[in-house]
Amino acid sequence: MVLKFKKTFIFFIFTLSFCVYADTAYANHYDEDSTLFTNVYNNKIYSSVIDAAKSIARPFLLQQGYISTPNITVVDTSLLYKGIKYPVSQAYNINRNSGFYISSSLYKSYDINNFKVVWPIKFPNICFNSSTKTFTSLLDCVGYGTRVLSAVGDTTINGNAYASLVSQVIAANVADMAPPGRAADSYQLATAFATLNSSTTGWQYISGNVLNAAINTYNHTFNVNLNAYTGVRKGGFAASKAGDMLVFGNGPKASATGHTMIIDTTPVLLNTAGLKKFFPNQSNNNLNAFLILNHIYAVGILDDCDILHFNDSRTTISGIGHATILIVTDTLDDAPVGYVFAPKTTLSFTPVDTSKTYAITVARYTSAAQLPVLVSSFEAIHQGKNIILKWQTGIEINAAYFNIQRSINGKDFTTISTSKATGTGAYFYDDYNKLNVEMLFYRLEIIDKDGSKTYSAIRQVMMKDMQLTIAPNPAKNIITVYGSNLKQINIVDLNGKTVITNQLNSNSTKLVISNLSKGVYVVKASYIDGSVKMEKLLVN
Repeated sequence: MVLKFKKTFIFFIFTLSFCVYADTAYANHYDEDSTLFTNVYNNKIYSSVIDAAKSIARPFLLQQGYISTPNITVVDTSLLYKGIKYPVSQAYNINRNSGFYISSSLYKSYDINNFKVVWPIKFPNICFNSSTKTFTSLLDCVGYGTRVLSAVGDTTINGNAYASLVSQVIAANVADMAPPGRAADSYQLATAFATLNSSTTGWQYISGNVLNAAINTYNHTFNVNLNAYTGVRKGGFAASKAGDMLVFGNGPKASATGHTMIIDTTPVLLNTAGLKKFFPNQSNNNLNAFLILNHIYAVGILDDCDILHFNDSRTTISGIGHATILIVTDTLDDAPVGYVFAPKTTLSFTPVDTSKTYAITVARYTSAAQLPVLVSSFEAIHQGKNIILKWQTGIEINAAYFNIQRSINGKDFTTISTSKATGTGAYFYDDYNKLNVEMLFYRLEIIDKDGSKTYSAIRQVMMKDMQLTIAPNPAKNIITVYGSNLKQINIVDLNGKTVITNQLNSNSTKLVISNLSKGVYVVKASYIDGSVKMEKLLVN
């Protein structure tokens, strides 16, 4: 990826608690001081993407001071271990003919012959050379990403995360993909992810936004024999988690193919105070107006980049590191609609549109060793005061129990009951509640015998008939607002200023908007019971 931004000294303002991690986060999974300085670093296979991503990045994160260990000290750009200096060299390199790959003739010296099935000719250059005692990385973002994927699962065509992805996409013949043995670019990954089918193991499309018509046309400039593109928009970005691949795919008008990242932490939905830390010069009114129209998440990522993101660990040199980016999603379905890739002074983002970004997608690889409980169906049915929860499992391996969780806002969940895992079968729970809310949200927290957690999809239940309809929308002169039990209608501009107020005691009202300037507004409906609902209004 090549994006040209001016580097500025921004590191000091980004010390949010959810973006800062002590090395203890690695302690439960990594005791690598004894093996990091051997060729085992080069050829180890991992069961999960996040384990591979952190382990392969470890020497670089140590050198940057992002993580630390008592046995290793940093001396300039070297790691000092047991009195020996190990130089760490990294540089963002998009020239794939100059250092990006290590040729197969050198595999033996790096002890990486076991990857010949995945990389039969050239191997992405993230290596440790035991003879020179040096760590080296000469890649870009997809070089790091595809190298990580090649170390997940095993080294067979069907069992390897990267090899199986390439094989699956090429076989489907609906998206452009790099041939076996080459690193895919970000556009290829971003558009391919949106065509993946859900499965028990292997690859799964988690969330994304794609411009189907533009992608279909652009794909055929690479391969005229491709079938019609089948990617789809998918909401639920909040379901992303550590180990997922997050990719931006750019179209022909951009200067780069996009960017590839590995999510390191569950996305954090920002409120006004959280967003203020990223845009300290913006007024609270501007921040509030933005959050009325959009969700925005802070996402901890591992990537290889030549610029500074938010809270970036790369303070002196480019290459592999840890950082934070912001993802903007639609409030209706939580699908990504844009991103803030690097610090900005104004509250703006790069949108998904044909001027640059054709796709933002998230995908997940689950190896056979990670096989979770498969919840084949999960329903939440409203019957009077009761919510009937039903779920069916197709596979239960090492499952211990299910926590049944409820939320009134879709973000903060509380466990209301627990069901012991009984094996493959059906489960039932009757939630009788008297909560006076418009909507309830439910999910299952699945606890394995080793204590690890996974989550089902979220199901929402409308508890009240509180409809809000604006017609026409977009509009120019007059709109009619329809609803039930309405008390007051306010129209608010993007600065948070109320420009029209109407008190009413009926189920509809007409509002004259001809004096409003063209642009986006928010219709804020207040109901007799005190609840509030908001919808966007476009004045043209």
